Amino acid sequence: MSSGKFCVIGLGNFGSHCARELFELGNDVIALDKNRSVVNNMRDFVSQAIVADATKKDMLESIELEDVDAVIISVGSNISTSILVTLYLKELGVKEIVVKALDDDHGRILNQVGATRIIFPEKDMAIKTAQVLSDPNLTDFIPLYGDYLVAEVPIPDQLDGTSLEDARLKRDYSLQVLAIKDENSGVTDISPDPEHILRKGELLTVLGRQEDVDRFRNL
Repeated sequence: MSSGKFCVIGLGNFGSHCARELFELGNDVIALDKNRSVVNNMRDFVSQAIVADATKKDMLESIELEDVDAVIISVGSNISTSILVTLYLKELGVKEIVVKALDDDHGRILNQVGATRIIFPEKDMAIKTAQVLSDPNLTDFIPLYGDYLVAEVPIPDQLDGTSLEDARLKRDYSLQVLAIKDENSGVTDISPDPEHILRKGELLTVLGRQEDVDRFRNL
């Protein structure tokens, strides 16, 4: 289980789900919103729920956020609020500031005032959904930094009956195999043995560049 400390500012749909998931994963979570009823609804699902206006710098100072692992800002469509809160957190010494942005311009401004990570929930999910739907050989993927991603791909016909070592994914495709999942049983083998025999009906979870994943799944 995790044991980090996080603060989520803004408890709309995205913020509340993020706070609850972090808490369920064993983290210490501070949830903050200026809407009292929203905060009251979160009290049983986080470590601490606070009714407060995050645009008040002295209020942020009172929470002592400099020791948290990350602050997640999700304040809906209020662009000016997200920018101001990001600036304050940067000035208070918060090392990891994750902010939900509405568009690319919003994201660029957030970067300039101190955000360390920008997320575009709707855009990212739309891209993910479109790519999975348009390509039957790609069952799922998680975008990472740059053009790297973690993808789940089925075993190609050519590799059925081949050992993982002989498949030479790292040498020929620059892909690191993280896990193998049996679609029928649902069993997942983390860090599989090189002697594992690949079979149709299994899914490989691989880490690599987009272009290398595409080369492999188009065998």
